[in-house]
Amino acid sequence: MSDSQSPQPFDSLLPTGRERFLAQVMVHALQDGWATPEDFLRHFPPQRLIESLAEVNELRVSLLVRAAKVHEKIAAKKSLESAAEDLTIAVSEGICTPAEVLEVYGPDDRVTFLDGTELWAFASEGEWSSLGNKERDYPRALARMVFVVERALAQNLITLPELFDALTFDQIATLLPEQRLQDVVRHALVTGRENKALDERSLLNVVPLAELLSVFELAEIWNRIVAGAIAKPNDLLGTADGDETSGEEGSRPGGKAKPPAARRADSPKPTAAKPAVAPAKPAPAPKPAPATPQRPAQPSPAAGASRPPAAAKPAPLPAAPAKAMSAPPPPPPGGGDSDEARAAVVARLTQINRLPPSHAHLSLAMLLSIDTMYADLDMAESDDEREDSIREAFPNQVQLRQAMLALIELLDPTINTKDPLIRDAEVDSLIKIVMFEERRRH
Repeated sequence: MSDSQSPQPFDSLLPTGRERFLAQVMVHALQDGWATPEDFLRHFPPQRLIESLAEVNELRVSLLVRAAKVHEKIAAKKSLESAAEDLTIAVSEGICTPAEVLEVYGPDDRVTFLDGTELWAFASEGEWSSLGNKERDYPRALARMVFVVERALAQNLITLPELFDALTFDQIATLLPEQRLQDVVRHALVTGRENKALDERSLLNVVPLAELLSVFELAEIWNRIVAGAIAKPNDLLGTADGDETSGEEGSRPGGKAKPPAARRADSPKPTAAKPAVAPAKPAPAPKPAPATPQRPAQPSPAAGASRPPAAAKPAPLPAAPAKAMSAPPPPPPGGGDSDEARAAVVARLTQINRLPPSHAHLSLAMLLSIDTMYADLDMAESDDEREDSIREAFPNQVQLRQAMLALIELLDPTINTKDPLIRDAEVDSLIKIVMFEERRRH
């Protein structure tokens, strides 16, 4: 299971395993020749790239200066439409190559500011996952499949038990050559004398991952593991017609996907650029708060724990003041009222005692989403409605995770949000911690 059998993975600096995995798979596809920079610009034309950097001024200007050869003082003053036109012309006229564009717009920035499902579609497209073992490119395709699975294991997107459950012990025992089965039995007997169990990791010491996967058809590995146990649970597959992706069309590379909504890029990433600002969702008028129920028991929540116990009827979360219920939308890109809008939302969150300690490092869009979240929570009458309100306040999983971590830091300072067990926990678990801590205050 060592990376020595696969190309050295790209050293991503992104904060979550899902993001690091996506960056590594995307870079590998380009480096190993499965995709080209031209393919990338086919998926993400110059106009899309410029639009994704609408509020990331430093990177957008750098893209114009270094790739499109625009003078720096002029690049900083260009509108989005003009900047997109300049980059489009520069690529089409050969002033810069697609490779030069990608050199400026690096892998971690792509994952930060572009849609993850579309990046996955780019990184995995083609018929490579269904090649037969007699075809010329089969060894390369198998090596690529091994790389993808290794990276998912390394980034905790899948566990060894989940991997073996997807393959099933019955099929492993059926497909492994007789000599290998003898090796496994011998290993089990030897380690058994040392009171060590023959588990999944121990089995991989006898049959390395690349050899184990090689006894399966590539299409089986793709459908069972890559699509079924890695991509789908980690929200990398697109949706079709508003429904969960299912079957061959959505799970195979290049499967049809619903175009994602425009995303707001506000994650703190390697680029020292200012994140994007998006309008806050209009908040409904509050209902009268129900009576406060008996205070629940206070078990110590954990990142992977199930839903904490609640009282018979959940207490309402703190009502946002009247100002918060009609939060003004943020200014349009390039406007001069960002500081004023930020001061207003900071004041509202301070008034309801829900301003995260790290608010100075959060974008205006993130603070507005948190403000809207609390306005919506005031209307919720059950845990399910509360959870829906939390999820709907944020445009994607990355922003939702960051907001939950920021609020956990506020609601329970004893929880170390930089601990990998918390930082990389499932978003569902982080939401449960926030809901539990809010109930505790009533």
